[in-house]
Amino acid sequence: MKQSVRIALLLTFCSLGVLAQTPSETKTTLHIKRFVVPAYPVAARKGRMQGPTTTELQVRPDGTVDSANVVRAHPIFQDYVEAALKQWVFEPVPKLTAL
Repeated sequence: MKQSVRIALLLTFCSLGVLAQTPSETKTTLHIKRFVVPAYPVAARKGRMQGPTTTELQVRPDGTVDSANVVRAHPIFQDYVEAALKQWVFEPVPKLTAL
């Protein structure tokens, strides 16, 4: 069960998309250098809770995450998702990029 939850989380976060939209609507390909899986809340594990999350990211030119804004998620997962995504690092990009 624990393994399948981690795999599901991994697939969910990988599917955040590799294409990002910049304000000019130009597509930029982002490559993840450092991927951090969110911790799974104990209460969610005990309650067998799961669900998708939707998060908006701003990536700085150096590849670090400037901001992570959870748009949709069960409240129990929100802080864990934000904390993990703020640790992600991408290959450098030409300018601040929205994902």
